[in-house]
Amino acid sequence: MTATLTGVSPTPESVSWQWLCNNNSNPIAGAVGAAYVVTGDDHDCTLKAVATFSKPGYATGSVTSESGTRARVHFLVAPRPTIPTSALPGDVLTVITGEWTPAAPNYSYQWYINGVVIV
Repeated sequence: MTATLTGVSPTPESVSWQWLCNNNSNPIAGAVGAAYVVTGDDHDCTLKAVATFSKPGYATGSVTSESGTRARVHFLVAPRPTIPTSALPGDVLTVITGEWTPAAPNYSYQWYINGVVIV
């Protein structure tokens, strides 16, 4: 994503940027340029940019983008979960989720026996 500053007069000599997540309340660490690359941590964030601008002899100004962009991050790697291939009565089965990219914040499970949902 790239933010631009328009409609400021006179033209500022310096502009700094800060990207925000969710209603201006969460500055994104290190996101301080006009361009920002969305990451897996941004899923469901409403992203906005704040421009702070200055010019010698004028008051420093700041403006926040009016509307935000909702980040939707899709998994680049989502391995099929696995369980042991054999079990005896009384064995406890544990799901192996594998490495998801970006990291999944949580998982939900549905167990089946021979294609039938276990409730």
